[in-house]
Amino acid sequence: MNILSNFFACVRRQTGFFIFLIIMTILAIVFGVIAAINFDGAIVTIDLANIVYIKFLKGSCGVAYFMFGSILAIAVYFIVIILCCCRRFLYPLAILFYLYLIYSQAVVFVSIILIYGIFNVLILLIFLIVYIIMLALIFMLIITDCLSICDSPFYLKTCFSMNSNILIYSISLVVLSILFCLIVWVLKAFILLLVY
Repeated sequence: MNILSNFFACVRRQTGFFIFLIIMTILAIVFGVIAAINFDGAIVTIDLANIVYIKFLKGSCGVAYFMFGSILAIAVYFIVIILCCCRRFLYPLAILFYLYLIYSQAVVFVSIILIYGIFNVLILLIFLIVYIIMLALIFMLIITDCLSICDSPFYLKTCFSMNSNILIYSISLVVLSILFCLIVWVLKAFILLLVY
């Protein structure tokens, strides 16, 4: 319980900012859904052929590439967001990268429904909803926690100190990515997923 209270202490200190992130996340999801439905009119298009778990489900890549690609994709977003949070003038860029991550996840999610049909990939979609919610929550906590140490001369040292929440969040992202890969692999191996 003490761990959970430490995790959400930054949210209690920055409640207004956290609510702002939630609102922006909802807007990113709405824009992602609209972009997926009106693919030709989308401001930022997402190429489904480059999505690593779509490649894996189609059989275009192996398990090792799938796991490495998934962890690398999340790691790139994490590193960019952490670096952008180091200074206040770069902070809006961190929020934009986070919103693009959520936007792209929403576009892919809705595109899967539109291409393959909701009943053909229902189990995958349920799992993706949980994955996207967890991903959004962890990144919102990272961005909120970074706000309190922004402009610190020892920013990176503080981020990755042993008692830092951000270090725990980064480990959580790796664990989430590995779990995502393992569950998708199990779904592909043992449950019929009609993704061609």
